[in-house]
Amino acid sequence: VVLGFEEMAVHGCARDPNQMEICQLLSQRLAGRAAATRESDKGMSGDSSIIPVFTSNYVLVENYGGAALSKLRMFTNLTSIEMKAITGAQSIEFARVYLEHLLQSWLPSLGLKIRYRNLESGNQDTRKVVRRVRMMAFHGKLMIEAMGADSVEPACVVTFDHSESECKISCSGKNRRLICLRVGERGNLFPSHDTGTVDRRSAEASRQLNKHPLLVTSQFSPFLSEFGSILDCWLHRVLSPTVFVSKNRDLTTAVVQTLKTSTDGVSFILNVNASFYKMAKSLYDDQHGTVSSANLRDDILSAQGDDRGLVVVELLCPSIDSQMLVRELIEDTPSMTAYSTSKSALHKSGLFFIVHVDGDVSPEIESRASYLFH
Repeated sequence: VVLGFEEMAVHGCARDPNQMEICQLLSQRLAGRAAATRESDKGMSGDSSIIPVFTSNYVLVENYGGAALSKLRMFTNLTSIEMKAITGAQSIEFARVYLEHLLQSWLPSLGLKIRYRNLESGNQDTRKVVRRVRMMAFHGKLMIEAMGADSVEPACVVTFDHSESECKISCSGKNRRLICLRVGERGNLFPSHDTGTVDRRSAEASRQLNKHPLLVTSQFSPFLSEFGSILDCWLHRVLSPTVFVSKNRDLTTAVVQTLKTSTDGVSFILNVNASFYKMAKSLYDDQHGTVSSANLRDDILSAQGDDRGLVVVELLCPSIDSQMLVRELIEDTPSMTAYSTSKSALHKSGLFFIVHVDGDVSPEIESRASYLFH
C-alpha cells in the first residue's frame, strides 16, 4: 500500500491537510477505532501481509506522525530512505546523454554525437537542467536544419561557458555554423542577438504584446524581449508543459488576450480558480451524477482531442493551498489518476499554463515555472 504524501505539508503548518492529521486518521482507521487512544482487536494493523510505503517531498512522517503511527504494530519498523537528486558529474553526464537522445530522436537520420567543453558544475535543480537541455537541443536542431543534412557531419560540439553566462552550439560540416545563446532568468536560453522568433504565431503575439497599453512601462522590458522565445518553445513542444507564473494580473490577462487573437489552432480553458474547481477526478467521485465530477484534467484531455492539440489553461491561485492543488498538473510528467494507463494519462506536450498567484509564490510552483515574472 503506497501512500503518496508528495507535497503535503508537515505538522505545524496552516495548510490543510498535513502529514500529522493524515497519520492520525490512518492510525485510527487501520486500528478499527474512532479515536487515537489504543489499538483495537477489530483492526487490521497486525496483518503482516500489508507492506506500507510512504512517499513525500518533505521530511517524512516519522518525525511528525510517529506518535500516532507507533501505536500500530505494522509501523513499528518504519524506516526512512532519503532519495537525493543527482548533482555534479552525474548531472553533467545526464545532461550530455539527454541532449544526445533529443537530437537523435529529432534528427534520427544524422547519427549525431555530442561532445561537451567547459561545462557548468551541474549543481542545480534537475527541472532547470531538463528545461535548459531541451532548449539547447531545440536551437541545435534549428541550426542543423538550416545547414542542410548534406552539410552535417556526425559530430556536434556543445560548449557552455558559465563565466560568460553563454551557451555556444557549433556543428562541424561543409558549412560550419555557430550560434550563441545567453542564459536568462531561471536558466532559460535565448538567442544572444535579436534574431526574432521561429514561429509566425510567436512573432504576432510578441508584436501585439509590445503594443499593449498595460505593458508600456520599463518594468516589462525583460519580459517583452524574452517571451517570444518561450512561445516558440511551447508551439514547437520543446517544453512539456510550458508554465508562465506571475503575480501581476494585468500581465497574465494581457498574455491570455494576446494569445487568443494571435494563435490559431489552439484551445483555451480560461479563468479556472484552483480554490473552487476540482483539478482531477477522484476515485470516490459520485458515479451516478448527483454531484458534479467536472475537473480540469478531464477538461484538458477533451480540449487536446485525439491528436493532443495545443491548449492554453489560465489558472488563478488566490492562496498557498490553491498553489499546492495545481502542483501535479503543471509538473513535467504525465498526469495519472487511479487506474490510469499510458493512453489515458494526461501528457503535457503542447500545454501552456498561465498561472496568476496572489501573495508569495510557493517553492513548488516556482520550481515548475518555465518563466516567472513577479
